[in-house]
Amino acid sequence: MKKIIFPVACGILMLIFTLSGCGTTQSRIVAYEKNNEKLSIHAVGETGNFSTKITLYVNGQVVATGETTTFKSVANLSGMYKNFKIEADCKSVAVGSLLHRECTIYVDSEKAAELAF
Repeated sequence: MKKIIFPVACGILMLIFTLSGCGTTQSRIVAYEKNNEKLSIHAVGETGNFSTKITLYVNGQVVATGETTTFKSVANLSGMYKNFKIEADCKSVAVGSLLHRECTIYVDSEKAAELAF
């Protein structure tokens, strides 16, 4: 009986570790005002085993997407929201054994926010 349980337990642990590499994380929402218009800015990272797709939102609308990978730890995102040019410099940063994403957001070339997720 012990010989069967050990391989099954190892298989379950391997599955848990494999799936833990996949997931979605969201940054905090930052409020920014420009030309009397309020902009709610946040970023979402969909993490796979070797890459993270980063999506930048302004007032709930997708503005830009980009990706960091195991071999490319920096992503530069750019898009438009109404008449505002939205840019983000995002990078993967090692924190212990985990990777976190940090994005500096610019609205019309003015620094608007720093997001971490």
